[in-house]
Parts: sequence; C-alpha cells; structure tokens
Amino acid sequence: MKLVEANPRVPVSSIQATVAQQFEYQVQYKKGWRARDRALRSVYGDYDKSYNELPALLMAITHFIPGTIVRYETKDALNREGQVMQGYQFFHRLFWAFKPCIEGFPFFKRMIQVDGTWLYGRYSHILLVAVAQDGEGNVIPIAFAIVEGRRGLLGISF
Repeated sequence: MKLVEANPRVPVSSIQATVAQQFEYQVQYKKGWRARDRALRSVYGDYDKSYNELPALLMAITHFIPGTIVRYETKDALNREGQVMQGYQFFHRLFWAFKPCIEGFPFFKRMIQVDGTWLYGRYSHILLVAVAQDGEGNVIPIAFAIVEGRRGLLGISF
C-alpha cells in the first residue's frame, strides 16, 4: 500500500523485490499485479466508481464555470444474453469546452489542430484535445473529448 501511495505507477517487479526483501518470500508476478491493483483501488477508488461520479463532476463544472458546454453519452449495459439490464448504464463518450476558450475563439488563427492520447487502465478510451493559436503564437485549448477507442490490427481505428 505504501509503495502505491508513493508512486501509483510502481512496477510489479518493485513490489516483488520489496516483499522478497522484507518477508524473504518470492511473490509470483500475477499475485504482485493483483496486490498492486487492490492497493490502487483502495487508495484511489476503482474505475467503475470513478465513472459513476462523472455526472456530478460535470454538473459542478457547468455550475461553477457558467457558459461551459458539456455533452456526454452513456450506453445501456447488456447482460451475457444481450438483454438490457434495467438501471445500469456505462460511460460512452464526453465533450466539453470551457467558456473562456469559446469566447476567445474568434481571435484565434484560422487553423485548429486535434491531438489524442490513449487513456491507460481498464478502459480503452482516447482523450482528444482541439487547440489553436492566438495572434502571438500561444497555443490555446479549445475543446476536449473522451471517446471510445480500439486498437486495430493496422493502426488506430475509431
């Protein structure tokens, strides 16, 4: 637990070495990985609970930064037979743009760049950021999105 609190990206090999040093016991990689996963969930909460708190966070953002645009979608959860599970949904995608970025848009250069990065963890989503430049060459974020992504055999496919 202390290793994960100090460094959430602690390698499993470090956990194995620490256990071997303190307890003179060799931990299998799989057990070390599970221990790190449990410690991460204990310290930071699990993925599902974090996603379930997302609507409240988005509501707070729009309340405290009026004029901010937020749109998100969920999907119905399906059971193993493919039937909709009533009362259960999961995160699908999210878009947001802060009011100051929206108001500054008319003053930006007429070129927008979009870049993305994979979010690591249990889910394979992609964080997209649209940016532009102002008249002095400063890079300004315009909008953000989190979309579902899959790694294709021939590169990235959306």
